[in-house]
Amino acid sequence: MTLKRLALDIDHRWKPGDIIAVEGEFYPRSSLGIYTKKPVYRWRGRASWEFGSRFEHSRRFFLDDKSFKQAWYSDQGVFLVVDESTLERTSFLRNGTEIGSQGIHILLANPPALKEVAGK
Repeated sequence: MTLKRLALDIDHRWKPGDIIAVEGEFYPRSSLGIYTKKPVYRWRGRASWEFGSRFEHSRRFFLDDKSFKQAWYSDQGVFLVVDESTLERTSFLRNGTEIGSQGIHILLANPPALKEVAGK
């Protein structure tokens, strides 16, 4: 399934310095990078990428719980694609705002991602 609609939601709000992340398995959400033409970070998604995720140049795209929480609570905008089960078991995401959904995928944004940009 393509996530073009969610990618358009991200593009409409994205500002330089914001990040896009997916929780869990990357393949079902890989079209986000194609449509947004932006890097997509992986949170809790290292299993199927175990070998490649250990290379120096790719490590920064894999977020553990600590680094993801730091980004989520920072002044940096974060767009995150999850499914309902993630929301049910991850309480700190409750300060996020759902800005879109498509099939089982839910697009959340942290508060800094929702700040308006002058002239946009």
